[in-house]
Amino acid sequence: YRDNVAENVTKSIIECEYLAQEFANKLGFENVKIVWSQDANSCVYCNLCYVQDGVIVYPDMIKIKICRQTGDVIGLEAQAWAYNHMLRENIKPSFSEEEARRELNEKMEEISCRLCIIPDEYVGENLAWEFKCYYDDNIYYVYVNANTCEEEKVMKVVQTDDGNLLM
Repeated sequence: YRDNVAENVTKSIIECEYLAQEFANKLGFENVKIVWSQDANSCVYCNLCYVQDGVIVYPDMIKIKICRQTGDVIGLEAQAWAYNHMLRENIKPSFSEEEARRELNEKMEEISCRLCIIPDEYVGENLAWEFKCYYDDNIYYVYVNANTCEEEKVMKVVQTDDGNLLM
């Protein structure tokens, strides 16, 4: 089945991301941006997050699934948005990107950096610098708290038969 589906794919991943963005906007999700997409052969899963003053707000995520054959939206999940979306106050970091960068393992090669809000491990949210890094043939996302300058979380991109996953 899977090989059959791949032969019938007519939409590229970029086209599917565009369609997901367009659909989100039509539903009234304003100021959202695609932060991650996963190609699952017959469909593309797109994660979009709210952006406030240039800061990615991960707790306000919506997920849209696009069929690669037709370009149709075949799934929407917006529970996180419904529970968490609000205007955040005080999203100014206490520590600069440069200061946060010093917390990275010196063997990691930085690919990009951006300011974001991430969910706390238990309750609440943290402002963090998100560093996308390359190390030992792998991609990692390292989150350094922008107010304490302490490492909050590290996620590794894992390649699977169904696309890349964050672990």
